[in-house]
Amino acid sequence: MICVIFSLAGLIFNPAGISWPDRALFVWLVFTLVYLLMAWITFLTSHPAEIRKLAALQDSSRTLIFLFILTTSIISLLTVILLMRSGEKLHGAERTTHILLSVLSVASSWWLVHTLYTFRYAHLYYTPVAGKQPGKQHTGGLQFPEEDFPDYLDFVYFSFVLGMTFQVSDVTITSKDLRRLAWLHGMLSFAFNTVIVAFSINVISGMIK
Repeated sequence: MICVIFSLAGLIFNPAGISWPDRALFVWLVFTLVYLLMAWITFLTSHPAEIRKLAALQDSSRTLIFLFILTTSIISLLTVILLMRSGEKLHGAERTTHILLSVLSVASSWWLVHTLYTFRYAHLYYTPVAGKQPGKQHTGGLQFPEEDFPDYLDFVYFSFVLGMTFQVSDVTITSKDLRRLAWLHGMLSFAFNTVIVAFSINVISGMIK
């Protein structure tokens, strides 16, 4: 809700004299930056016990999270298309603004995807166990070296390493559900990194020559 409020404010008070595609990029950028700020404050301040409470409350949001991630990817792709279609027609400060907003939108969307996956991994890990299983308080599914109660930053490490390298590092996946989620994450990351980011760099390089 806070992100939406800031986005609406960004729509109303956006810089004067910019085109509608750039206005859309500006609103999206405001939304992602506010969300990322709130998310990373949560990552840096939350105790594992608090993550467990959030997991119990937000487990039903799986579909919405994936739809949001998909929307993020589509918007990033549209950003590249906007660069390709309209960037070469712009000149001077307007062109610089367009390039800057497009680059920041793609970068923030990339960061947002892996931040959302961080939340998803953490909440799946700390989902309460159905029924009584002696010695097991939560579902688990990831084995962190010498860490039975990982915090959000541990899941940040897992999510971003997977997002950047398309593989896990020293964290072992022990759950079928998390293994499938990691596979989807890797596929999305590969598409995102290869297609969207690579094409963005190529297009921008051509525009600034």
